Amino acid sequence: MTDIQRASLPHALCGCDILGAAKTSSGKTLAFIILVLEKLYRERWGPEDGVGSIIISPTRELAGQLFDVLKSVGKHHNFSAGLLIGGRKDVDMEKEHVNELNILICTPSRLLQHMDETPNFDCSQMQVLVLDEADRILDSGFKRELNAIISQLPKCRQTLLFSATQTKSVQDLARLSLTDPEYLSVHEESVTATPTLLKQIVMVVPLDQKLDMLWRFIKTHLQSKILVFLSSCKQSSLQGGRLYEYANNKLVFKIWFLIVRNKNKLFRVARHSFGEPSLRRKEKTLRENKNVKLTL
Repeated sequence: MTDIQRASLPHALCGCDILGAAKTSSGKTLAFIILVLEKLYRERWGPEDGVGSIIISPTRELAGQLFDVLKSVGKHHNFSAGLLIGGRKDVDMEKEHVNELNILICTPSRLLQHMDETPNFDCSQMQVLVLDEADRILDSGFKRELNAIISQLPKCRQTLLFSATQTKSVQDLARLSLTDPEYLSVHEESVTATPTLLKQIVMVVPLDQKLDMLWRFIKTHLQSKILVFLSSCKQSSLQGGRLYEYANNKLVFKIWFLIVRNKNKLFRVARHSFGEPSLRRKEKTLRENKNVKLTL
């Protein structure tokens, strides 16, 4: 059992609201999924009871990962669960079946869309709300959506809010959504919220030498998969083309770029196929690289 699980589960299982500060990969996902399953099990929640828990995640990819964990941990229960995220064309089917689901894992935009557009959407009996990585949700520009969502949820509920950092926005959200919460932090003594085993190196170079430095770095790490984060598709196209020229147009390895932009959505852009790929391709990329040692 991890520190955040050991600290949060006793309070959560007693029905307390939780404001948890925990690093990424600290085990908080399992902590709140166990709580959700146990809460609904104790309440003898069934298919006819509708939505019992809503778990909100900042991105589609993270929501998909949460859904995979839920399926694995909850496979011996009879609860129904659904993944509600953007980028899919089955909105009409979601609208037909959303009230048959006991657990919803969703992104803020998609959940609010159902609240506004699905006539029979009902979460008035919901027991548990989970806000995972709340700081990232707010940093992605979803503050207005979150406020609108919370205003439509029942007041009598249990809320768990987890965040790697405790920013002013997170504290404001906590005051709005939590009732007399237990504050838990498993990295109070840490200077940062990053894992201790993560090796970080900073190199300060003049602007006109950045690409040269990147190219030298790539050539000395040919045995690793390297992720280069840029600010836009335009920059990816420009810098990818320059790296292609550096290699004298004869690549001995594939060049890919990960681009973070527009509400932290994750795009995979190939050297010969620039633009936004489909959700299916992005999910495939994450699966392929899930257990690979990467250099960023």
